[in-house]
Amino acid sequence: MTALMEGLQHRLGYRFTDPGLLVQALTHRSFGPLNNERLEFLGMRFTQHLGHGVGRQRDPASL
Repeated sequence: MTALMEGLQHRLGYRFTDPGLLVQALTHRSFGPLNNERLEFLGMRFTQHLGHGVGRQRDPASL
C-alpha cells in the first residue's frame, strides 16, 4: 500500500482490513472494470435505508 493510502487511513481514523476495498472505492469507473460504482450503489442504498428508519421512528403514521 502506498504512503498516500496509509495517510488517508490515518486521517480517517480507520484501517481497512482489505486495502483493495479502499483502492476500489477511490477508483472512478472510467479507469477500469474494478471501480467504485458497485460500492457507490451499496452506499446509496444503505443511506436510503437509514433515512427510511429515521422517518419511521419520527412519524410512524406517515409511512
